[in-house]
Amino acid sequence: MPSKVDKLITALGDQYAETRLAARLALMEIGAPAVESLLQNLHDQNAKVRQGVVEALGWIGDQRAVEPLIQALGDPDAEVRKRAACALGSTGDGRAVEPLMQALKDQDVEVGEHAAWALERIGDARALPELERVVREDTEITKWDKWLAAKQAAEKLRGRMNSPTVVAQRRRRGRRRRE
Repeated sequence: MPSKVDKLITALGDQYAETRLAARLALMEIGAPAVESLLQNLHDQNAKVRQGVVEALGWIGDQRAVEPLIQALGDPDAEVRKRAACALGSTGDGRAVEPLMQALKDQDVEVGEHAAWALERIGDARALPELERVVREDTEITKWDKWLAAKQAAEKLRGRMNSPTVVAQRRRRGRRRRE
């Protein structure tokens, strides 16, 4: 007999948006106990199920989901990739930085926009050169939202790198190296 979590995961593929939303919210409320079942359904044939699974995993924020969410950035469905980028941003896990930098180049502009947002949330300086490349090169009007998200993320990361605390830490490290 299927468990409550399994029934909710099945409901993620329902034809009605209200049912899918209710299932996602219930899975998010269940939290960590639902993670294993969610991970097992990350490759479901139904894209709506995969979308809901990725969104629930991002909301729950369990570290077991980081690598599978990184893999979801390669899903054939753009909505799954977009939600995977958001979910990874919510985890704040540095393992996602390189894959998210690659996602900035996704053929679907919204995936790139969400990847820029995720990189801003993670706040890792390794992303700055790629975000600045997007700001310099992706200036077509069709890529406006992605460009703006990348610009905001780059400005925020630059600000963090130039904060008084970080500058003082760099100076201290420099003095220690010279000594």
